[in-house]
Amino acid sequence: MKYLILFLFLCFMQNLSAQAEGLKVTDATKADSLTVKKNWNVRYKYVEGFIFNKDYVIFQTRDSLFVQCPDMLTFSIKNYDYGMAIDKNGIYYQNNFFPIDTNAFKIIGSDLIIDKKEIVPIWRTLQKAYIANKEIAISSPATFENIYYDYLKDEYHLYYINNGKVTIVPDADLASIRKDLATENYISDKNGTFYQSQPLMYKGERVQQLTKKILKTSQYVLYYDKELVELPNYFHIPTLKALNESYLIDQNYVYYIDYYSYKTKGKDFRLPIATKNLSKVRVFNNFITDGTMVYRDNTPKPQYDAATFAELQDAYYYQYDKNGVYNWDKKLPFFYTEAPIYGKNLFKDKAGGILYKNQIYNSSTEEVFMNLTSKEVQLLKEGKVTVYDFVYLKGERILKQKYFDSELYKANNLIYVDKTPQKGVDATTFQKIWYNIYKDKNKGYYYDESNEYDPKLIPIKGYDITTLSFLTADLLADKNYIYYTKYRLIKNDKVEILAIYPGYRKGCSQDLKPNTNYYLLKNVDGYWLTELGGGAKIRFLGTELEDFEL
Repeated sequence: MKYLILFLFLCFMQNLSAQAEGLKVTDATKADSLTVKKNWNVRYKYVEGFIFNKDYVIFQTRDSLFVQCPDMLTFSIKNYDYGMAIDKNGIYYQNNFFPIDTNAFKIIGSDLIIDKKEIVPIWRTLQKAYIANKEIAISSPATFENIYYDYLKDEYHLYYINNGKVTIVPDADLASIRKDLATENYISDKNGTFYQSQPLMYKGERVQQLTKKILKTSQYVLYYDKELVELPNYFHIPTLKALNESYLIDQNYVYYIDYYSYKTKGKDFRLPIATKNLSKVRVFNNFITDGTMVYRDNTPKPQYDAATFAELQDAYYYQYDKNGVYNWDKKLPFFYTEAPIYGKNLFKDKAGGILYKNQIYNSSTEEVFMNLTSKEVQLLKEGKVTVYDFVYLKGERILKQKYFDSELYKANNLIYVDKTPQKGVDATTFQKIWYNIYKDKNKGYYYDESNEYDPKLIPIKGYDITTLSFLTADLLADKNYIYYTKYRLIKNDKVEILAIYPGYRKGCSQDLKPNTNYYLLKNVDGYWLTELGGGAKIRFLGTELEDFEL
């Protein structure tokens, strides 16, 4: 629910972008005939997710609403989508409460229940394991863990779990399970490959997995494409092994087989690497070299120095050799004074910036920040700052003091949008309230990003700034009122959010009408129905709900 509500909030805020001179809190529009209207393309009753009230929590599924009364001080959501949470007394799953020890509680996987068309969690504690609200027989719940999709294990067994059914995979050697090769249907150990819960056989022989797509027997090399397909017979099967998911090698050749498709008519998977050079082969995610030529996939790349070529670790798009650092075929515009060597003078920061000596490259802007200080270099290596924390202001490179959002940051004890200081904004007290809503000690603000080339920080007047805070489900609150963005809804006195219903949903990309949700609210005055999104409408339902159905 939090993602859908946030999307509605975002759509609404885009409608404010034209009012750059300032916004003012206004009352929601009274609509005495407002009712919950389900749009033609909406197939569910409620917006899924949690709703927090002062003394209780509501969890809504697509078709049901459940009230939970946890210990609010220790209540903690563990998964929004599944409706799982814990408190000091036990574990909550949608409308189920398990008064059990929460020690070592962990959601370790999921399972599709076909008849219900529902994906449910697989979870465990130290003593028990469950699929959704059903306890399952696991030998050692404390060591129960996920391997990949439907494959899980504990210290005693390998399990295949599908559609609520738990099957022990017979004779699996746990110590040699290949987690790196596991797929939705296959898993392997030192003795061979299993299909679901049974040994995989092909023409009477046990199959051995080489990659997630390539398998072999003593007679055949196979590609899995919903079914097993035989590949050409030029492989030397006894010595054939995988180098990674796309490259394989045997005593005669190196092979490239596209992970996503083997179907190229007349294609020869063999690379033109001499047999005498096979011992010199070095393989990377997307490249391979024998020391004399670099290949990307199966295409020669003579522009690289093969002897010193390598990929940056954990940086899919970047490579280097003795002559420079590359983004595929593009050389990064560093000032090179010595050969790049990863881990010595070449690093990647945690945001993807490429650091060479005292220079860092921003891939988003294709900008290089030069002449970093030794302190700045160290901060980058330690992960305390990233390339996005650097900015040029009036020709001077500085480090941002705090990042808020794209182009919105604090530097030089001022709040900036892009490179423009924001007049009248108190940088000391400036803080984020919710999504694009901010405040300082004096005013509220909306950060408008509808024009990515000209973002704006727009003041909003009318809140009690001292007490303004995020409430829940896209609603804001101060000591006096509850708000939806700049719209004043109801008095903030004994407020409860009772339900959230889906409203209008766009029918296509050309539909310009905003999405909406309906909120059923209660306060000291009574019950209220409001439609939020693209504005705010509200109807007073009275001091009793009478015929209104939750």
